[in-house]
Amino acid sequence: MKIRLGIVDYINMLPVVYGLEKNKVKFDGKIIRGVPTNLNSSLSQGIIDVGFISSIEYARGNYNLLPYCISSKKTVMSVVLVSKVPFKKIKSIQFSTEAATSVILLKILMRYAYKQNVSYGEKGDAELLIGDRALKILIKKPKHVLDLGKAWNDFSNKNMVFGVLASRKNLPQDKIKNLLDSIDSSYKWGQNNMDEIIDYAAEKINLERKVVSQYYAGLSFSTGISEISSLKEFYKYSKKINAIKEIPCLDIYK
Repeated sequence: MKIRLGIVDYINMLPVVYGLEKNKVKFDGKIIRGVPTNLNSSLSQGIIDVGFISSIEYARGNYNLLPYCISSKKTVMSVVLVSKVPFKKIKSIQFSTEAATSVILLKILMRYAYKQNVSYGEKGDAELLIGDRALKILIKKPKHVLDLGKAWNDFSNKNMVFGVLASRKNLPQDKIKNLLDSIDSSYKWGQNNMDEIIDYAAEKINLERKVVSQYYAGLSFSTGISEISSLKEFYKYSKKINAIKEIPCLDIYK
């Protein structure tokens, strides 16, 4: 049976997965696209074997942590809070149904960084936007906007890991190895062919090429020491607000 790989249905992961999707490298598997919340449930339910899931979902489930992620160095651009009123006057916030990590991150920031009491629901003074929609709103230069990647960096002095690559615990080791070999090849291909990826992404969501280039320059995709440190910090605060029960093991699967 072919391995089923879940990929976020935004342009953010294209530098890693474009090679797989466009048959630039060897990949004997099936790609399933979805928004973060759908991929979270799909991995949890065994509909996919491996997926780029929300960081918060990793802490709630029982998964292997693999060496890829979606992380912002400072400004992320695709996770933003857009408000109708000045930031200090926000009383209520509307969430994106596609978001998971960003929802918890925003709650942490509002409580500990900004010390504001707000309500959350289907309507609000401000709206949390993620993914391609956030990028397209951001370029319109809304008057009141908060980039959550930068906000987290200002608060914690760390980058923000929004999603991680994880697998089901019962997946055979050889299948994981073969998949990682393919992803490694795809990522290497992407690094050497960023112009093609930028052109494709810009056309796909109708953005200027320079905006997409700036966006990708602010992202990182490998899970290393700084990303693990950031995850530990994020999970520490997530536990404080009862979003998770325990801080999970962050050893990368080998």
